[in-house]
Amino acid sequence: MKSNFALTGLMLAVCALAMAQENTPGRIVVPARNGNRTRTVEADLLYGGITVRAGSGGDIVVDVPPSQARRMAAARPKGTEGMRRIDESPFEPVQVQEDGDTVRIAVRMGHSMASGLTVTVPVNTALNIKCMHGSIKVEGVHGDISASDTNGSIELTNVAGTILANTTQGSVKAVLDRLGDKPSSFVTLNGNVDVTLPAETRATFKMKTMHGEIWSDFDVKTTGGPGGVITRGNAGRRTMEFDRTITGTINGGGTEVVLQTFNGRILIHKK
Repeated sequence: MKSNFALTGLMLAVCALAMAQENTPGRIVVPARNGNRTRTVEADLLYGGITVRAGSGGDIVVDVPPSQARRMAAARPKGTEGMRRIDESPFEPVQVQEDGDTVRIAVRMGHSMASGLTVTVPVNTALNIKCMHGSIKVEGVHGDISASDTNGSIELTNVAGTILANTTQGSVKAVLDRLGDKPSSFVTLNGNVDVTLPAETRATFKMKTMHGEIWSDFDVKTTGGPGGVITRGNAGRRTMEFDRTITGTINGGGTEVVLQTFNGRILIHKK
């Protein structure tokens, strides 16, 4: 079953779903479902950041900041004051779509969420978040997280699971309650990579920075350092470059964790 939600100005149009609770201006609520299956929230924003927080209930709630909602309301056509929009127009900026266990959030092309979106999810939720111009923040979510940004920082606080975090222009900072069983990565081109792990974490690091240093208060046992040469290309044209990757383990090694930046430091903290 597929359900669609759309937010325009301060009014909400709800399609094909009986709501567990009434939506309010500036808010879309996707009700909790029966069963223990993990839900996945996907969000794709061009302009504007997103904050995802773990809530105490099972609903997924998408909130537009009041200032953003007021701007959208002010943009409504003259002569529609006091009226409720009932069609599903291509100009509705925020759309939420539910498809099975996946909830997708998107902002239509041409619309900017300058003040960002705030999404509240159950603690055990998987996330797939993409931003082009804006920061990504995740707080308290215990589920696999994929966070991809271009022009913005990524900040993950008290999360748990397998983490794939990468950006081009901005820092990557993560404080984990627990590392997942599958490989995780924290990568940026321009910025610091700052990761905090529980003291008992068993992990194997692959660390690389071209213009920066690597620091840790863990007892990292290095098992390989820079010095090798990587050869790329074919027989006709080859490029040879110095491999600056350092490998190391904590607490005997374990889950693989990639930490990489081009311009910046790598900081590994003990929680």
